[in-house]
Amino acid sequence: MPVRYKPVKKARLFTKNVWYHQIHWNDWSDVIRRFEQQIHWWYVTPIKHLRKKTPHNGFAVVALSCVLVDALSQYHAGIERSTGRAFKEFVRKRLPSHGSKFPTPIRVWDETKGKELQAVDFADVLWNGFRCGILHEAHVLLYGRLDAVPGVFELAPAGYTTYADTGQPCPTVNLNPGPFADEVIAAVKTFIKELKPTNSPLRANFKKKFLVSYGIDIGNE
Repeated sequence: MPVRYKPVKKARLFTKNVWYHQIHWNDWSDVIRRFEQQIHWWYVTPIKHLRKKTPHNGFAVVALSCVLVDALSQYHAGIERSTGRAFKEFVRKRLPSHGSKFPTPIRVWDETKGKELQAVDFADVLWNGFRCGILHEAHVLLYGRLDAVPGVFELAPAGYTTYADTGQPCPTVNLNPGPFADEVIAAVKTFIKELKPTNSPLRANFKKKFLVSYGIDIGNE
């Protein structure tokens, strides 16, 4: 992962009111503290404001929550950019409600590769139908849906979607924006907590991702 850019530290804000040059980049505790602040100002606080304003902000809440999962998955895996594999692995490991495999997989299409795949669990649908649907197609794909179901999500075997080629029922994942956001925010807290110990195994991958994203080599600035 090559480093393409370096920040001019005195000219850039890292958080709402803290400049790059004010952060002690060789002190992990200060880096983690500032990173947590950034995550809160970019994601967590806006999510909370949206939810407080009206329950009809569910789409924006889910969109921000999916991007937040995406960001955390990259730091967790130590990768330069988003991948479905890292995203789904993070969901399966870090979100308690990810659940078991569906009784019947959902047929999904990879338009880039031009082939049909199968979504076998919530992590697959969260990536394909929600995260990629929102970012690449500006909507949740039709086998996903926002609804105030009990818990985080509920799989409906029929009643909301059909397959266009066969007319047969397509299972649909109904996602509850509020509880989903709560789980993602809890995952942030856990990730930060696990990053703090000096012997944390998360630090090596975090450092790799941070260097590529911010041009900052933690511990060597």
